[in-house]
Amino acid sequence: MAEKERFEVLLEEIKGKVQLVLEGHDVIRSEIKQSEERIKNELRDELGGKIDRVHTSLKNEIRVTALAVKSDLEESIKEVKVKLEEHARLPAHA
Repeated sequence: MAEKERFEVLLEEIKGKVQLVLEGHDVIRSEIKQSEERIKNELRDELGGKIDRVHTSLKNEIRVTALAVKSDLEESIKEVKVKLEEHARLPAHA
């Protein structure tokens, strides 16, 4: 086999191996992209769940706080009403 023919055969072998490497890179890129999407979706779902739990917790805390404030205000209003009624019964207002 002549030197030129041997060189052409070697080039063809190298070309075939380079092509295999390129195909392997394409497969790896595809797998990385799929893994990235899967991880993004998992994180999105996990974060969404955490946000929902925090929202529910805050909503419950706000409800409890609002009820406590309402109760305190009602009690304060009753106290003011009693004091006004007592004041209204003083001789100066009779």
